[in-house]
Amino acid sequence: MNIWQTVFEVIDMRSFSNLWYWIALAVLWSTASHFVLGVPFDLAQKAQKLGGERMQDLEDLVRINVNRLGQYCRNFRPCDCRYRNGGG
Repeated sequence: MNIWQTVFEVIDMRSFSNLWYWIALAVLWSTASHFVLGVPFDLAQKAQKLGGERMQDLEDLVRINVNRLGQYCRNFRPCDCRYRNGGG
């Protein structure tokens, strides 16, 4: 069996013709690409161009967001069903 036939059988290709799918995808993509480490792209551009206090603000914001994400990663533990179900 061809790989593309398998893919088309698993995923109903009519789903991609839905307008709401494309609207949601565009919003998600725009939001994800606008923020890098929680810092708006335009803020990074202004800091690069103007420097000084704006650069300090940018560095502070990046430091805060990196520490926040780092704390999240340190606290993340995969679920272990033995503990959740009372052992064994």
